Amino acid sequence: WINDAATKAALHIAAEASDWKPCSNIVNLEYGRQYDSTVDIIAYNAARVRSLIYNGDVDMVCNYLGNLWSIEGLGLAVTQERQKWMCDGQVGGFVKRFENLDFLTVRGAGHEVPGYKPVESLQMIKAFIEQTPYG
Repeated sequence: WINDAATKAALHIAAEASDWKPCSNIVNLEYGRQYDSTVDIIAYNAARVRSLIYNGDVDMVCNYLGNLWSIEGLGLAVTQERQKWMCDGQVGGFVKRFENLDFLTVRGAGHEVPGYKPVESLQMIKAFIEQTPYG
């Protein structure tokens, strides 16, 4: 649908623009990496602002355990041990809270969590913003 002429026109994308693709080898080959790890950025942010980090639990690109272990390695105080959160009567995933940082998994979601689990994603983001329980 995104490569449809009507969609492109509605989004003001030039008709001669190449079709959208989910991945691009050209971009990948030309990308200049600035950081080998985001751990220092996470630590910097967590010391200044409330932060949310989430992963799909079946993400084959960014393994949620690696992310959790990196966060645990920061030495932040744990304010809530890992527990399930619910969405529409089903387990939405798990949450572990640290000082100024929440780490969530979204059950059954892959790399682009909102694309796999839009209802759960909206509930998660809304709860984070409103500072209410995840579910």
